[in-house]
Amino acid sequence: MLLKALAPSSSQSDGATDAYIYNRLVKGYFQNRQISDKVEVLLADGSKLGLHSQEQCLAYLGSRMRTVLEGISVDMSDTDAGRFLLERLLLVHCAQFKDKFNTLCLMIEKLYAFVAGECNSDNLDATSNQEVLLGGHVYA
Repeated sequence: MLLKALAPSSSQSDGATDAYIYNRLVKGYFQNRQISDKVEVLLADGSKLGLHSQEQCLAYLGSRMRTVLEGISVDMSDTDAGRFLLERLLLVHCAQFKDKFNTLCLMIEKLYAFVAGECNSDNLDATSNQEVLLGGHVYA
């Protein structure tokens, strides 16, 4: 559902199709049935909710999360509330929905590669995973 809500619009006005998301996640692994089966299950679970367009996914997210979101006015539509949720709370370092979609796809691909033993886990003690705190950040 998140992938469909974030997916860049295709030639159709309703956003990306399940086939687009499937091809994006399985790219290069079409011979690996384990990955393609997992992606099929992921898409099948998402379609059980009956959400087929980006607008429907945004409205669903907005209607479910409206009560816990701060800064939402009562006259805001569910679609706008869902858009607000994804813009402000999901992958906040990415500005565009397309970038958030690509980052989420990369995270899923890395998870599948880790489970298959194709890559190692990240070392949390590596300097690339450390946060740099300057004086201003500490005071803030």
